[in-house]
Amino acid sequence: MSARNLVIDNLRGLAMLGVIGIHAGSYVLDSSTPWVSLFVLCEVLSRYAVPAFFFISGYGLFLQHPMERSLGYGSFLARRAKSVIVPYLVWSAFYFYLWNLPSLDWLHLNWEKFGAALFFGDASYHLYFLVILWWFYVTLPLWRWLVAFISRHNLWLGLGVLAALQVKLYLWSDTFWTYPAWLKGHTFLLRLLDERINYLPFFYMFVFVAGALAALHTDKFREVLRRHFWDCLGIFAVAVGVMVRSFQLYAASGMKLMQIPENLTQLTWQGLFYTVATLAFCSAFLVKRQGHHFNILGTLSKHSYIIYLVHPFYLDGIYNWLPHWGIPYNTVPVALHYVLVLLCSWLTSIALTRLARKARVVGLLLMGK
Repeated sequence: MSARNLVIDNLRGLAMLGVIGIHAGSYVLDSSTPWVSLFVLCEVLSRYAVPAFFFISGYGLFLQHPMERSLGYGSFLARRAKSVIVPYLVWSAFYFYLWNLPSLDWLHLNWEKFGAALFFGDASYHLYFLVILWWFYVTLPLWRWLVAFISRHNLWLGLGVLAALQVKLYLWSDTFWTYPAWLKGHTFLLRLLDERINYLPFFYMFVFVAGALAALHTDKFREVLRRHFWDCLGIFAVAVGVMVRSFQLYAASGMKLMQIPENLTQLTWQGLFYTVATLAFCSAFLVKRQGHHFNILGTLSKHSYIIYLVHPFYLDGIYNWLPHWGIPYNTVPVALHYVLVLLCSWLTSIALTRLARKARVVGLLLMGK
């Protein structure tokens, strides 16, 4: 594997840590460490993670399918369906059943509800990522055209316009629209319109295209990061300050603590600025440290797919199991909860990977390979 891929792999490991951090943030206020600073770290400053995975996906796709070669759209979608759709269906069914126990009756299952959960990725709170990723695959010819267009013209100007369009699209969509009266009886159509952020790929188009361009200009990308490491660090520090200050302003306005992260997501201008700054700094740091070993990050990257898929089981499970063991959750530091979830998910991934080597159907169903 080339050095540049090792950098991206290590970035994937960092993104995985951030994903668990976001979801652990929901438990901060119930833990023995209900610190606002810890809440900000988990619920606000960890939100680079989801767009980071789209950046990595764009990088990987355009590295595997260079612009000078034909995509082979049909065979491409068939391979990606195997790697994404198959495990998505299996894990969605698992979580749909798990979260709805004990009321769920498979003999009288509301298949319309289950089908909607599959389409919108809400069988569990983390699965929407795979839905958006799949739509990136389906619309890949569009992104290949756009990447080619930007590459032929001014790369920085193109990225700037794309970022502005993405923020504008989010601001336009960050409200419930008013619909004509005839739509009231069409529940699925209303959900299509209201939940557009959960499945349309356009809200993450900037980071995806940025990853694609980084793959096409990988040597220049690495050299810019190497030469501007301290600049990246400075911009990252400013971005952290912007996010923290924005959080403080929302809090001072009387907004409830749990509502503030909804106004500082990775889709807001503050969130996008912070995402770009974090990606630039982390990538620059990994490039600068090239030649040093990042065994933990590399292992996390190797197991990131299963860790991502299984960690909500342990996150919610530990929270619910502790009282049965006589341990009130408000006596447990959220950092300990985080470490336990990461460790359990990691060990599960190792076990499932070894099992998949012996039983290929397990690998296909759970990991898509």
